[in-house]
Amino acid sequence: VSVTGAGGLNLTPAASYTNNTDAGTATASYTYAGDANHFGSDDSEDFTIGKAASTTVVTITGAPFTYNGSPIEPATVSVTGAGGLNLTPAASYANNTDAGTATASYTYAGDANHFGSDDSEDFTIGKAASTTVVTITGAPFTYTGSPIEIGRAHV
Repeated sequence: VSVTGAGGLNLTPAASYTNNTDAGTATASYTYAGDANHFGSDDSEDFTIGKAASTTVVTITGAPFTYNGSPIEPATVSVTGAGGLNLTPAASYANNTDAGTATASYTYAGDANHFGSDDSEDFTIGKAASTTVVTITGAPFTYTGSPIEIGRAHV
């Protein structure tokens, strides 16, 4: 702000602000009340505060993962940004039950002060071990000239 006038009036007071915290239109203004030699004056100017970026980070912890028949959900999500934006929403998952490549992701849509952001991370679900047991029952066996097949396999 600059206030000037005849006779050497030259002031630089601080502006008054409205709506200058969030994204959108803000105003800086000042009103000079005048003095014994000068009438009062005022002025204001609008300015725009743009949205800030946000950052979404998906982190996978706890690997390695092995198929267990249930969905595996090892991701944490962090969304941060200016002005104290700090969220920890739940991830979305795809293909996270069977062995193979799974994905954890999150999309932050943004808000009045922040643009949206997204991230995704792949993780691998390994095959589970299997156990095969052959059980022989009915012994003793006597030669018959034919194959004897009495075993039962349990998987």
